Parts: sequence; structure tokens; C-alpha cells
Amino acid sequence: MLFYVVGGLFMIKKISRGLLVCLSACSIFFGISQVNAVATTATISWSGNASVVKGQEIVLNILASNIQGDNDAALMTVGGKITVTDESCLSFVKVEKLAPGTANKNVFAYSDMDGTRSDLALAKATFKASNSACSTTINITEPKLGFTDFTKLSPPTISKTITVVAPSSDADLKSLVPGAGTLSPAFNKGVTEYTVSGVPHNAGSISFNVAVNDPKAGVTSGRTCTLSNKTTTCNIVVRAEDGTTKTYKVVVTKDDAPPSNDATLKSLTPSVGSLSPAFNRDVTNYTINNVNMSVNQIDFNAVVNDSKSTVTGTSCTLSGMSNTCNIEVTAEDGTKKTYTIQVNKKEPDPTKSSDATLKNLEADGYSLTPAFDKDTNKYTIFDVPRDVTTIQFQATPNDTKATVSGTNCNLDGDETSCSIQVTAEDGSSKTYEVVVKKKEEVDSRSDDATLKSLDLGGQGLNPEFSSDNTNYTFTVENNVTSLEVHAIPNHENATVTISGQSDWKEGINPVYIRVTAENGSEKTYVVNVYRKPLNKPSGGSAPSKSSNNYLENIIINNGELVPGFDKNNNNYTVNVPNDVTTLDIKAFGEDGKSNVVISGHENLKDGMNVVTVTVTAEDGSVRIYTINVYRSKKVSQNKLKNLIVANGEMVGSFDSNVFEYEINVVGKVNKLDLTAIPEFDSSIVEIMGNDNLQDGTNAILIKVTDENGFVQYYRLTVHKTSVKTFLGLTLGQWLLLLGALFLIGFLIFLLFLILKRMNKDKEPVQAPPVPPVDSKSPVIEFKPEFNFGSKNGTDDDVVEAGGVLNQYTGIEPKEAPKVLEAKEMTPDATYSEIPYDPYDETITKDEMYDALQEAMKTKDTSKLKMLYEQERLNRKKKELKRKEEERQKYQNGFDED
Repeated sequence: MLFYVVGGLFMIKKISRGLLVCLSACSIFFGISQVNAVATTATISWSGNASVVKGQEIVLNILASNIQGDNDAALMTVGGKITVTDESCLSFVKVEKLAPGTANKNVFAYSDMDGTRSDLALAKATFKASNSACSTTINITEPKLGFTDFTKLSPPTISKTITVVAPSSDADLKSLVPGAGTLSPAFNKGVTEYTVSGVPHNAGSISFNVAVNDPKAGVTSGRTCTLSNKTTTCNIVVRAEDGTTKTYKVVVTKDDAPPSNDATLKSLTPSVGSLSPAFNRDVTNYTINNVNMSVNQIDFNAVVNDSKSTVTGTSCTLSGMSNTCNIEVTAEDGTKKTYTIQVNKKEPDPTKSSDATLKNLEADGYSLTPAFDKDTNKYTIFDVPRDVTTIQFQATPNDTKATVSGTNCNLDGDETSCSIQVTAEDGSSKTYEVVVKKKEEVDSRSDDATLKSLDLGGQGLNPEFSSDNTNYTFTVENNVTSLEVHAIPNHENATVTISGQSDWKEGINPVYIRVTAENGSEKTYVVNVYRKPLNKPSGGSAPSKSSNNYLENIIINNGELVPGFDKNNNNYTVNVPNDVTTLDIKAFGEDGKSNVVISGHENLKDGMNVVTVTVTAEDGSVRIYTINVYRSKKVSQNKLKNLIVANGEMVGSFDSNVFEYEINVVGKVNKLDLTAIPEFDSSIVEIMGNDNLQDGTNAILIKVTDENGFVQYYRLTVHKTSVKTFLGLTLGQWLLLLGALFLIGFLIFLLFLILKRMNKDKEPVQAPPVPPVDSKSPVIEFKPEFNFGSKNGTDDDVVEAGGVLNQYTGIEPKEAPKVLEAKEMTPDATYSEIPYDPYDETITKDEMYDALQEAMKTKDTSKLKMLYEQERLNRKKKELKRKEEERQKYQNGFDED
């Protein structure tokens, strides 16, 4: 597309040269002849983004840049042709020409044309992108520039590539920083849920410093979040270029409020006289004048501004004419403030009455507690309707000259203190205080769930009916399987439900009469009907079954049974907070053969709930314990924050939501060193059963009661194991001592045997008698391989003297060798002097003992094995020798025959 921008005539006045050059504007289509100029130069360029979002417009500026020339040369004309390579991708909309005018004259008309110029905007072109992603090129062809010095420039064709892109869907945050507190976890653009803690308790709002990941995205909401509660969820919404949204959720938790330091009073009223000046919470010094001499004590009704602060010193004894009374207020954080009252008595005027008492004090429709007495100055009125805003007192003084004030009292809140002041004639005064308490917001419906009468078929019950007794027995013949039950409730709005009154089997059949009071509480009457069997069993009576259907105990961890458990009482009440949805209850039958079933203790609703404990005895008789559970709208503050046992071992770690623990102790621990820390300072902790722990199993209860009266029990089962002793020694010590004594005795016995054996070995060896030798028989000399001179301690080493064996051969024997006497065989040296050699053929006990000791020390058993083998051979030789002697003896006898 061709466009022309024609520059008009510019007038440049050079005062220093006095030259006025007038140039007429004309339509020049770049036909001006070329005239040489002084270094006149310029180029054309694009200015604008290289990309555009689908369906949107893009604006590009055409610029003249790097303009240089002499002082008289000014840009006069510019022209060129704009083309688009792909018009389906990028279509032409318009070109806005920058016509010459005053502004342009100010731009171009300066004398330093020989200096480098800034870029000059020549024209502005607008294009429309298609609805799909694409890319195309925009060209400026045949660009031409004309100057007033007749210089004509034709810069080269210039191009610019434009990309049509889809809008970004990036809706991520790059950063998220809260204005207060700490963000958790650390920010990550992919994580959308966070918490912020540590925000001041009084913060009304919180701001977030956020930055988007894509500059084309934006935060639509959530930069500032109002904190109306302790915990607030703040949503930060990010919108991407294409409309995609992403929400970052931040849960902000404010810190708990610090303890109050408010130690001021809301009001201060003396029982006698009046304060001067009038009470102001910020004024701490007052005076009470003209107090009657007969007044010995003055009381102050001090109402605190903060309900968590405490007051002391409200009763002050008056001992003289002038007394100082100090009332100290202690705030929740310990801050103290003292209000000082100077009480001054006056001498009574004998001419004026000092009687400041009342003759009577009444309030229409209400009664005082206690009954009125002129000398009693404190009373209470209970159960005033909640819609009553004022109460009027009728107060008559005993002395007609006395005056009364304060008889009209405005009621503010659940409890209001009303002061009726009587001023005697002499100025002395007395104040009567009446505390008015309004009715609590409780369910006004009747809780009467008792029966007025109960009858089965017109026959009597056992025991006789009483509305307080809920268990009865009744016996019928075998032919009776049902009876009509008549039950009338005491309260007209109570309802009665009867079940089990028909289809009776032989034996026990429980009939249930459930009475539901107007407020939803219940009481169940049970009649155990015994239907006699048709025939008595033969062969003696059947074994009797237990009828014990009592409970031994009911234990509730997250509430308190009212009244306390009594097996004969079948009806109880329990109040629980709103955060309790299940009653943590356990019930134990008195008879191990009875069956106990608990129902109704789960999924508690707001208001009245009924929990029943049904106990069925072995014989089938039933007893029902009813617990009316009232679930309040208030939440509990009765948990422990920590439980520390210093002198015992707790099984597992402490958890505030776990209410039963096992603890083991050993030795002389008679009391656990327990530290129980409540989560809330206002809660009261009581520890029961922690004294005189006995060996075995002990039970300790930790009761936590919050300011609303809700109770939570933690139960500790303590197993105590004592160390038993006899004569000061434990069983292990006795066993160790007996073992040591046994070992010493055994060693002594073993030593005794060894010494005895050694003494026996020292006895000399006696040679046996030598049998006579037949002169006709041949003589065979037998020399066994035994060392008779060795130190041998065995009793088996006995050799016949001479070692001669006779054997008949039929040949006349030669002269028998000389037989040695026994004494010739005995060595001259004593036994102890004979050395022994472990490697000879004779084995002694000493050799065996030494070899055994050596084997135990060196772990080498070769010598011990060698001695054992030699001993075995020695015994074998001895056996052969014995057989040879028997054979020789037999042969000698044969020869004699």
C-alpha cells in the first residue's frame, strides 16, 4: 500500500545571518533533482513489538533515525510503500500520517543539523492479527527521504517479522509475601495452599505482596484480606492473559490475645457511707466521712472491669477514728492496682438518732434469701425472668427520721448488685446489698421420666411398685405367654413405650417400659417375667443360673457421672461440651457371666441424648442403666498440654487426645512424681489415687475441669514391681551365693580325692608268691615289656615274680632259674624320688594329669592321645599275660596228674 506524507514549508529564521528562507510546500513525488549537500544522511526503521496476541491489533511506528546534515538541511518529504507477506495472518488497518505542523517545526528547525539527531516519528501503522497462530513479514519498499537542501535519500528496503501468538494461560504467582507473620511452607508457584502464623491478635487485616509470573497476567482479588476471626481463609485470585484463573488459598491464624493488664474497677460501693469524690475507675484515692462510731467493719462491693482479674481487701475492719482500707485489683497478667479509701468516723450526736436500719425490705413478686433481718445486709433474689429490666424494692426504715435511697434498681446482665442505702438522722448510713440473679437459659420442658403406676395383668410386682425403682420380677404359669401392661407416667407430657409383653418363652422374659420426658430424657423400667416350665426335669433339679445383673462400675473419660455411680441407682446425667460426639464410656458387670451392652453413646446430637447400658444376667434377667447425656453448644477447654512422669516409665509418648496410659515403676516408689499441665490456665487439674502405691496394679485418675464445668479424665494404670529380699538378699543374690558355696565344696572334694589317690599310689608293690616249678617241665622265660621301676600309680600294673611260665614239652627241663624274692623287685629309691618319662611304656596318673593340663592350656592333645593309646596297649598286654598264666597253671596241673 502506498502512502505519501508530504512535508509542508518550514520557515527557519537565522537572526545571526539575517537570512529568511521561505520554502513553498508542494507535492513532490520525489522528483526533486539531486543537489550535493554537506553529509546529509538518514535511515528509516521500525519501532514496536515483534509479536501480537491472536485477534488483537498491533501498532508499529516508522522512524527516521541517524539524521545528519548541514545547518540548512531539514527533512521535507518522506514516502514509501508498505506490504504484508501474508495478509491472512496480519491484515492492514490504517496509517496515521504525521503531518508537518508547529510541533514538527520545533523538532526539525534547529541549526545544529550537522549533529546526530534523535529518532523522528514519521508515521504510525496499525494491523489486525488473525485468530490463529502464525508469522508474517511487513516490508517498507522504496523508502524515500527529501531534505530542504534538495538532498534525496533512498534507504534500502526494511522488513519486520511479526508473530501472532496465543494468549498466555500462565496464572502462576512468582512471589507471595505476607505483610505480617510467617508463610508456611516456603512459597512455590505450584503450591496453592499456605498458612500464615504469628499475626498479631489485634490485626484487622493483612496485605500480601504478590508478583505474577507472566507480566500479562494480573491479580484480580486478595491482595488485602480482612481478619475478622482468629483464623481466616484468604483467597488470592490470579487471572492469566487468556482468562485462566488460579486461586492461592492462605489460612491466616492470629496469635492468642496476651493476658489482660486491666486492673481497674467498674464500680466500688461501700456498705456504709458514700465515696468522695464519686467513683471513677482511674481515681484511686477516696474518703468516706461521718461513719458511725458503732460501725466496726465496712464492706465494699467491688466490680472489676475484666472478669479475669481478681480483687482482695473488700472487707475492712475499723479500729479507730480514722482507718485506711486498701482494695487491690490483680489483672490477668499480674498487673496490680490499689484503690485506697480513708474511712473517718464521727462522734455521734446525742440529740440525733443513729438508727440506719430497715424495718423491712421487700421486692414485689420475689423473695429474699435469707429472710430479711435488719442486721443482715446481704441478700439474693433468684430466678428473675430474663425479660425483667428493673426491680422495685419496698424499704421501710426503723427510724422515721432516716431516709432510704436506691430502691429502684436497673437489671444489667445475668446478675446485678442492687444497693439500698439507709441514712440515719445523724448522718450515719448503712447499705443493704441485694444480688438479683436471672433465670438461666435452660430447657424449660419437664425432665420427669417416672411412672405413676405400673401393672401387669392386675397382679402384683416384686418388689411392690415405686416410681424410683426401675427393676422388678414377675412369675407366671406355663400357660401364660403374655399379659397386658398398664403404665401411666407422672407427667402428662411424658410418653411411654412398652415392648416384650408377649410371646414369652419358658424362663426369663424381660418386659421394657421406656418413659421419655418432655425434654427428651429417659428412664427405662424392666420387669423380668419368669414363665414356669411345663414339666419339672427328672433326676433332680437343674443347676441354678446366676441372676446377678448389676454393674460393678461405669467409667466415663470425657464427662462426669451425676450422681456418682451406685449399682442400685439405674439413672444418671452427664453434661458434655459440643466437641464431644461420642461418650467415652466403659461398663463392667459385677458377675463375670453377665453380658453388658452399651448403646446410644455415639453420634451425639445437640441437646438431650440417651445412653443405655443393658446388663443381662446368666439366667436372662435384665437391668438397664440409663444415662441422659446433654450435649452443650459450648466447647471444652479441658485437655492436658503435657504429662510428665519423673520417677516412672510411661509406655508410649503423651498425646492430649489419648486418655489412658500404662506406667511401670520399680522398687520403693510409693507416689508418682507427676506434672500435669493443662492447655488452658483457667482449667483445674486434680490428681486422685497417687498415694501409697501398692505392689501390682494401681489406678490414678487425672481430672481436668474447665471454666464451664466440663470434665475430662486421664487414667493411668501403674504397674509396680518390688524387689523381694530374704535376710536382706534378693533371690538372684541368694542363687549366686549358693552357687559359689557349691563350687568351693566341689573343689575341696576333688582335692580330697586326688590326695587320697596319691597316698595310695605311694604304697609299695607286693610281689605275689611264685608257684612251684616242676623239675621235669621245660621252663619258658617270659619278659613282658613293663618298666617295673617306673613311677606308676595304677593298680593294674602287677607282674608275677620272675615272669616264669612252665610249658610241658616232653623233654626234661634244665635247672630252673633262680626265682627272685619280692623284696628284690622293690627299688631302693622311694616313690617320690623315681622320675617318670612320658614317652616310656608305663603310664602313670601324674603323666595323664600333666598331659591333660597341657592340652587345656595349649589346645594340643597329641601327647594326651599318645598316653591314652599306650595305656590301651598296656592293658591288652596284661590281658594276654593273664591268659598265658591261666594256661600255664592248667598245664602244670595236667602234668602232675
